[in-house]
Parts: sequence; structure tokens; C-alpha cells
Amino acid sequence: MAKAVAYALKLSGYENGIIIARNEAQGRALAQGCSYEWAASTDGVEADYLLNATPSAWRAGRRRGITPSRSR
Repeated sequence: MAKAVAYALKLSGYENGIIIARNEAQGRALAQGCSYEWAASTDGVEADYLLNATPSAWRAGRRRGITPSRSR
């Protein structure tokens, strides 16, 4: 999910981004592929937007009746 979101943002014109991932190797690889930065945590990170693409975030949303097609 995170890879799809990151590449969609990049293709939509978002030139600057920071990938924060639990797995450092995968996070760094994704950041490099999108020409974004990588960080180990949100500590000290300033951003206009924060997108959570973890599977647990989707499960929590579904419990509240939020699905990608109904979230607009």
C-alpha cells in the first residue's frame, strides 16, 4: 500500500516527501525510488500532510465504516 501511495503522490507532482517506515531497508529503498527522504520516526519532522499507509490504519478505518471509496 505504501509503495502505491508514494508513487501516486510523486506522479501527481509532489516533489518533496519523507518516507517513514518500520523496516529501514524497505523505507530507504522506497524513498530513493521516489526521490524522497527517509526518516526513522516522525520526531523532528515537519510536514503539511501525514499519510498513514499501514495495514493497521486500514483495519481501524474499516471498523469505523470508512473505506477508500466512501472516505471522500
